[in-house]
Amino acid sequence: MLASLHSKSALPRDSIGAPAFAHALETYGARRAIVSRDGALSYAELAAAADAFARRLKPCVRLLLIEGRNDLEALIAYLGALRSGRVVLMHPPGQDVAESGIARTFTPDAHYTHTGGDWRLEQNGQSTPCHDVLALLLSTSGSTGAAKLVRLSAQAIEANALSIASYLGLSRDDKPITALPIYYSYGLSVINSHLAVGATILLTDESVVDDSFWDFASEFGGTSLAGVPRTFELLERGDLLSRAPQSLRVLTQAGGRLAPEKLAYPLRRMQERNGALFVMYGQTEATARIAYVPPSLLPDNLDCIGIAIPGGELSLRDDNGQAIAAAGKAGELIYRGPNIMMGYAQSPAELARGCDITELATGDIAERTASGLFRIVGRRSRFVKPFGLRIALDEIERALEADGVPALAAGTDELIAIAVKDCPLKGAWTPARRAELRLQLSERYRLPQSLFHIAAVADWPRLPSGKHDYAGLIAKAEKSLAKKRKSDKSASSHTVNTVFADIFPGMKIDDAASFTSLGGDSLNYVELASGLEAMLGELPGNWERLSIEQLTLLQSSAAPRPAKGWMARAGIDTDVALRAAAIVAIVFHHATEFDLLAGGVAALLLMVGYNWARFQSLALASGNAWRMLWRIGAQVLLPYFVVLAAFEIGRGGTPVSAWLLYANYDAALRGFLLPFWFVSAYVQAAVLVVGLSYASKSFRAAVANSPWRLGMIGIGAGLIAETALFQSGLSFPFRSLDQIFPLLALGWTLAFADTRRRQIWTWVAALAVIVSSAVGDDSLKSQDWSSALHYWMLQGLWVVLAMLGVLYAPRLSLPRWSVTAMTVLAAGAFTIYLTHTAVLWGIGRAIGDPSPGVIAGLAALCVGLGVHLLGVSKPVSALRSRALQRLPWIKTKG
Repeated sequence: MLASLHSKSALPRDSIGAPAFAHALETYGARRAIVSRDGALSYAELAAAADAFARRLKPCVRLLLIEGRNDLEALIAYLGALRSGRVVLMHPPGQDVAESGIARTFTPDAHYTHTGGDWRLEQNGQSTPCHDVLALLLSTSGSTGAAKLVRLSAQAIEANALSIASYLGLSRDDKPITALPIYYSYGLSVINSHLAVGATILLTDESVVDDSFWDFASEFGGTSLAGVPRTFELLERGDLLSRAPQSLRVLTQAGGRLAPEKLAYPLRRMQERNGALFVMYGQTEATARIAYVPPSLLPDNLDCIGIAIPGGELSLRDDNGQAIAAAGKAGELIYRGPNIMMGYAQSPAELARGCDITELATGDIAERTASGLFRIVGRRSRFVKPFGLRIALDEIERALEADGVPALAAGTDELIAIAVKDCPLKGAWTPARRAELRLQLSERYRLPQSLFHIAAVADWPRLPSGKHDYAGLIAKAEKSLAKKRKSDKSASSHTVNTVFADIFPGMKIDDAASFTSLGGDSLNYVELASGLEAMLGELPGNWERLSIEQLTLLQSSAAPRPAKGWMARAGIDTDVALRAAAIVAIVFHHATEFDLLAGGVAALLLMVGYNWARFQSLALASGNAWRMLWRIGAQVLLPYFVVLAAFEIGRGGTPVSAWLLYANYDAALRGFLLPFWFVSAYVQAAVLVVGLSYASKSFRAAVANSPWRLGMIGIGAGLIAETALFQSGLSFPFRSLDQIFPLLALGWTLAFADTRRRQIWTWVAALAVIVSSAVGDDSLKSQDWSSALHYWMLQGLWVVLAMLGVLYAPRLSLPRWSVTAMTVLAAGAFTIYLTHTAVLWGIGRAIGDPSPGVIAGLAALCVGLGVHLLGVSKPVSALRSRALQRLPWIKTKG
């Protein structure tokens, strides 16, 4: 489709050299060059005026600062400097331009400014060393305080002017009207490209909302208008294009993204007059223009930036620096062409440097469509990482816009500031509505409400260039929050430290400690999370790795949580809900003969691997994982052996395999003792993983640098071992280490499946694990193969449901009563698992029924929860903590 268009230009190389349009003004003789309120100049007169200005400059002047007003005098000075080989520093207008941050940093040799209603030239007699090809300096921000300039060569200015003239089809008959300031790269490129073809420029500094602007355009037959998103907002708001003269046939839009729906108005108006709308993309670093959408393709590609301008080339690059050729795959947009800058300058000494770059890494994240056009999907600098979670500010804006809430989002890693406008249809942004939006954002991005600052504005904050003032938005939000924190300085007696102390009694708790560094695991995760949520509200997604100091900062700015009834909705992590559902299913499966409840143990194994990835990966990567085994001994084996002893006393003849932790390989294990295979398999897997961490440097490096790949390797290794053992006849149904290890590795992999590609491959691996658990299960060879197949299908269903939840719905919103119940059950899941068999055995023995029923199942849940609450009580927890502290060699390694 794009065969007749270009991604690379065929511009003749001899046309790209010195800024010919400035030197060749006389070529167009008596043709009108400039028309303004102050009069008109022909090209010959413009050339003469430019040369006259150049003669006013002292021979030593190399760097000239020009106050960039849309004024005939400023334009003459600009062309005079170019024609005489000077370097122009184009500066935004202001009260005292000569004292701005840019002027103080670069100390130009001369200033040409508009002071007291008159233009004034001041020269200081110095000569700033500048590179021979350097011609123009522009600020990237349009702010007088930004002492960072883009260095543009004469060749870059010329190349960009010719390229724009080429794809816009400019000719000497064109009459653009200036709606943009000439100190802005886009506004200056309009001047350059039209002078290059001998067109007539209608020069004005009036706004499109002024009646005089349209009167001026009509009087002189303006043919084109360039604008930024703000310009087009104003045009649509007042239907101003209905006032445009019939001669207007071209609109060009750049300077920022204009939402596709906002393009409907100018597109319709230009179609009505058989004109054209050009949507363009550029950066000051490329002398204004990089890409454009051919008008014929625009209606079907409103969200695209199009193709490279003539003379340029666009490509995509991934995070590893590799080129991306496939359509639909995002990467950083890279531009090559003769119009890219020489580099940046932050001091006068850098003006003498030559060209520093051969390509422009735009900082924008884009993808190529199937039709060959490019589409921006985000910006590297528009990403923040609060609590280590990568958040795209552009995505926040798009999501809110889709919800009918036009908004601006700016942010840092500590704060996301959002500006919203009052809407006639939805009413004003009252404090209650802002709190509601803050809660919505908190739940959507799994970040605390206190991170979001919502401000209602009458209009979007803007820079002098017309672009959105994101920095100003952040500054106001920070000031507002600082004021609030100062007024709320009185802190609650219940602090983050006290919550940690309750969960880790007897241990040293300092500000640098975190849940992970203290050796926390899935067994006490739920209690601590519940305590912190009661204090802080919604926790960030990786709160377990945040220090107490960081969590305390959240406490100081936590949004007040509205009172909720039991039927009101509350949030819960999906993995917590899964643990609760799985333990209930396991208990009632063992208490009844209802086979549809089978398979829940697969979800528990999956969550074990998932939580190892979340809580133990740092210890495994550092080779200091002994604390992991010690906690298994204190929190798993100690209560396990107590339960075994109770069985020994109550029934006698407890198998040696259960005591020596190889019950998963004991084919004789039967009845209420059968579930104990899980403890043996769990401990064996933990010893294996910790052993690998200490024995293999490659394993530690893989945990630190490529944990998802390590999980996939673990799945593959487990499946290979399972197949080999099955062939040798050494595997055991559903419980040998080779069969449970792929499920553990799959859970580990889930924690790092953070891209679409990884998720797809994780699903492929999950299918292999599910199928292999059936094929490799020798119980299918028995006469009861149908029962085994039924169990395998239910186990596979649990795995699929768990993966769907963790990957695509990591946070659930449920009635508060159910969240409370699930949280309690999940917290006591392991204790319930250990004790439920003893309860069911005792009740079954008393009533003479091996399946004691639903009431017995409820009793088992209650007993397990009671034992759990006793185990996490302060006296018992303190005893465990003191025991840990008496083993300094473990503490040091941990």
